Amino acid sequence: MNRIILAAALVGLTLGTAHATTISWTNTWDPSSATGNESLGTNIFAGTSGTIVARVTLGGAIGSGDLIAFNSGASSSRNRLTVGVSGGKWSIGGFNWSTNPTVTWVDGEAPAVTAGTYVLGLSVTRDGSNAVSITLTVNGKGAATLTATAAQGPIDHVLWGQAYAGGDGSGVNYGYKGDGATVSYDDLYYIAGDALTADEIKDGVIAVPEPTALALLALGVAGLALRRRAA
Repeated sequence: MNRIILAAALVGLTLGTAHATTISWTNTWDPSSATGNESLGTNIFAGTSGTIVARVTLGGAIGSGDLIAFNSGASSSRNRLTVGVSGGKWSIGGFNWSTNPTVTWVDGEAPAVTAGTYVLGLSVTRDGSNAVSITLTVNGKGAATLTATAAQGPIDHVLWGQAYAGGDGSGVNYGYKGDGATVSYDDLYYIAGDALTADEIKDGVIAVPEPTALALLALGVAGLALRRRAA
């Protein structure tokens, strides 16, 4: 019996260790302002891939507008893809591509948005002919797939908040806003050369039980069982 209990503890330790995923991010940022943009550093050209991940917290009433975006050039709208909220649901927009993105929602329609913290992932694959495939994940679950044809130029910047205005020079601000709506940007991640899967984003970014915590829990259960047996 003792051997069975100790074996169960070892299984708990093994499962805890296997559950952790380490991703070697090319760049990470801790946004210190409500709006901004950063250079990816290693860009997404034809024949390459990459993944952008943002941790965003929405509070109060649900507003509308763009949360994160990527494009070619800090102030350009070429190859721009935006992720935001519209009508209480997630929204995606594409601007100034050779062929603008066609969006397919996994569940047939955009998921509803409520207040809370979200991990938004954009996994991008760009082939040699500039055909682009993008997967949007929300909290480690695939939400939508997109296909497009990129205009010339690398995807080289990530933007958040109200970091850009309309490409028509109108100065219109497309950032997330609304009466009683709040937003904070907690983390931004980027990895070049790898279009991460939903599971990789879930295990590598979204909080999961630490291996040590799972191991201690397993050993604690084993110890309690042995103590009861001895008594």
